[in-house]
Amino acid sequence: MQSRSGLFGPWARARHGLAFMAFMMALPGIAQAQNFVDTFEAPTFDAFWSLVQQNGSASLSTDTSQSGFQSAKLTGTGGGQVNVWLAHAFPQRTPGTLSVWFYDSGPGLYAGLYASDSQTGDGFSVNVTDWNPSTYVWYGGQMSATATSVPRTVGWHKIELEVSGTGFAARLDGTVVGSLPGSFGFDDVRLLVSGPGQVGTFYFDDFRFIAPLSVPASKDDCKDGGWQHLVRSDGSSFRNQGACVSYVNTGH
Repeated sequence: MQSRSGLFGPWARARHGLAFMAFMMALPGIAQAQNFVDTFEAPTFDAFWSLVQQNGSASLSTDTSQSGFQSAKLTGTGGGQVNVWLAHAFPQRTPGTLSVWFYDSGPGLYAGLYASDSQTGDGFSVNVTDWNPSTYVWYGGQMSATATSVPRTVGWHKIELEVSGTGFAARLDGTVVGSLPGSFGFDDVRLLVSGPGQVGTFYFDDFRFIAPLSVPASKDDCKDGGWQHLVRSDGSSFRNQGACVSYVNTGH
C-alpha cells in the first residue's frame, strides 16, 4: 500500500507555519515535497522506485515481513561488484525524515538506508558493512562512516534518518546513534545492498518519507512513528498515533 500527501497546505496560515515556509524559501534549491509510504504489499514495485540489479536481484517476497505479508528482498549473487538497490531521485533537494525496517541477515555486504545530496556531496546512512561485522555504522554530511556501539543482531531493525535545516540525526530502533549540526537536505534515497562480489540477502519493509510539518493524508502516514513528524492543518502537533489517525478520519 502506498500513500502520498503534500508538504504545504492550510497549516501555512499558522504563525509558526508561515515562519517555516519563509525559512524553506530562504534555502537555495529546497523543494516542496510529498510524503510517501510503501508497505511493499502491492503485486509490483511502486513507480516511486527505480531498480538497479547488478550481480543480484530485487523482488517482492513473502519470505519474511515486518508487517503485512510482503517485503522488498534484495540479494547479491556475487560474480563481480554487487550493486542492488531501490532508488528515488527527488526533483530538488529536500529536508525530511526517512525510515525503513531493515532485516539484518548477517555479515558480508554493505546494506541499509542511504540518502545523499548531489549539490553538496553530503551523505546520510545507517547501515551494515563488510569491514565491520560486529556493530552497525552511521555517517552524515561529509564525515566518514563511524561504527556505533550497537551490536549487530539477525532480525528486523528500524532505521531512521532525520535530515533538516538545523542538523542530522541517525536512529536505530528508536535510539540516536549519531548526530551533527548543520543545514542539510537530500535529493536521492536508496535501499541498498552492495559489495565487491559477496553473496547475501537482506529485506526492507515499511519505507516512509515524511516531509517537515506536513499534514497526514492517510492513516498509513501516522503509523510506525510517522505521527511525530506530522501536524494538523492549523500547525498543531499530535500527542500520539491515535490522535493522528483520528484527525485523518474526522478532520479534527
